[in-house]
Amino acid sequence: MTHNDFMRRRLGKLGYDLDEFGWASVQLDGGIAAVLAKIEHWFTAQAAAAAPQPACPAGLDALRIGLIATAPPSPAAARALAELTCAVANAGGVVIVSEAGHLLHTPAFIEAAFLAPPAAPTLAYAQRPTAAGCHLMAMPTDHPVEALTGLGAGGVDVILAYTGAHPIQGHPLTPVLQIAAADDCPPEVASDLDIVLAGDEAGWPDEILARIAALAAHEYAPKGFSQGNIDFQITRGLLGISL
Repeated sequence: MTHNDFMRRRLGKLGYDLDEFGWASVQLDGGIAAVLAKIEHWFTAQAAAAAPQPACPAGLDALRIGLIATAPPSPAAARALAELTCAVANAGGVVIVSEAGHLLHTPAFIEAAFLAPPAAPTLAYAQRPTAAGCHLMAMPTDHPVEALTGLGAGGVDVILAYTGAHPIQGHPLTPVLQIAAADDCPPEVASDLDIVLAGDEAGWPDEILARIAALAAHEYAPKGFSQGNIDFQITRGLLGISL
């Protein structure tokens, strides 16, 4: 059974209309270059056939955010992310926190966002939540690209990644806003980040929200995406291997 056959059967059992999906196979379609061309053609055709989506005002309840820290956040930055998490979750939005990374090892974030360390993930890797609130997604590995792929599959509109002085690759489909506090970020790195937090920390959550709003209004594009510094990889778990 090929991966395509497995995915078709699985999606069919879940009740999805298979005709709404595009299908590509490295083995059956002539290699990686041919598959990439086929995928690009499919998305281009879908976009051309789709009716324009009108813009409309929305509140925090409409937000679906993914959160990860690939570097240890400062206590002030952790509190800002926790305050944003609580605001979105309490308003009826969705926040998915990655099990991998540094957020679960940052007391300032855990105490404000969860009150107590979560006993276990509430979502499997790449699982979409069925309820609003703050969720913890299982991550089989600590690979940043695999973590972004899982969060994106969870249905988030944007991923906030605290990267500190070391920017990461973005996601090709889900916008990734990379964040650091000024104290954690050398000047030569700041130009590669989307948000550098400085000054009065009380205004940091609003600063992050303002950048999300600009992104939603198509007034801002993530630096990693603009630079072509993006990647995509589905985790194979701790025991997965390539042959």
